[in-house]
Amino acid sequence: IFRFLIGSNKSNLKFPLLCYLFFIASVYPSYCQSISELESKLRTASAEDKPAILNQLSEVMLNSLAPQKSIEFANQALKAAKQTGDVSEEASALINLGAAYAALREYKRSIDSYKNALVFFEQAREFESTGVLWDKISEQYLSFNNYGDALEASKKAMEAYKNAKAKKGVASSLLDVGDIYFKQKKFEPAV
Repeated sequence: IFRFLIGSNKSNLKFPLLCYLFFIASVYPSYCQSISELESKLRTASAEDKPAILNQLSEVMLNSLAPQKSIEFANQALKAAKQTGDVSEEASALINLGAAYAALREYKRSIDSYKNALVFFEQAREFESTGVLWDKISEQYLSFNNYGDALEASKKAMEAYKNAKAKKGVASSLLDVGDIYFKQKKFEPAV
């Protein structure tokens, strides 16, 4: 049986596939349990607690490769957060929407969601989070080769990281800016 699992030559993928299947089999029940636990909590949650639970469900769905369900829960979270005035959960719902739309390759909708979330972080002067969102926006622009807007977003990310005194973020943004110039074959500004 061991020979069957590892195969008789190096190109045989039975063993890695079997390992992957065992991994999925061990992880899948925890996702299902997590989903059912969250749905159970949701049924008895107060109006103030519902946005956070809905956002958690959105994240679990996205992580379990169900972006459409993630969008459904994120939209519910967004609505519930607006009703309760919970701006933190409203921003989280918008970020979840951005990630789910990106997973579906709906880049323009992803950008819109991230930009809507940006408003909250800019108002709160949370510069590092603002930088992260600008990075995500830049990635989405790059997904459809919109180098000009990607470059602008990366520069805004860099500025936000500078305001946050986040050296790693600044360095990452500098690399992103150089990469965008490189992709356009504009070598002088990249240096």
